Amino acid sequence: MEDDKFYEELNQVIDEVNSGLKRDDYKVLSFVVDRKGYISDEILRYIAEKLGTFDFLLEKIVEYYPKLAKARKKHYIEICVGKNCGRGNLNNIIDEIRTVVDYPVVERVCLGVCSTQPAIKVDGKIFRYENFDELKRILLELK
Repeated sequence: MEDDKFYEELNQVIDEVNSGLKRDDYKVLSFVVDRKGYISDEILRYIAEKLGTFDFLLEKIVEYYPKLAKARKKHYIEICVGKNCGRGNLNNIIDEIRTVVDYPVVERVCLGVCSTQPAIKVDGKIFRYENFDELKRILLELK
């Protein structure tokens, strides 16, 4: 299984880091980002337990380094609110979505793909939607 292999490799990295004179928590967290693309709460707690530290201390390291901070959030959403895409009460819809999802939802004036349908960008990939219910469905499926 993919997860089993990931945790085996993660344990090897943790063992390497713990074997030296100075522990390198960044190296462990960076390994996770390179392999998974994000750092989940579950993985953060696992690493903290293996390193014999608190997860909130690792969280401080994550917040300090931009590469780690961006990966701590699983998805990065950009919603076009420009003239063609931002029709109707899009701001209310965005506010509602932000209360339900736990990843950044950023408003952009233009994503550069305007045509006839509104667009959003999820982790760099463009999605188009017909109506606000479809937009909500796309975003909530990411959870």
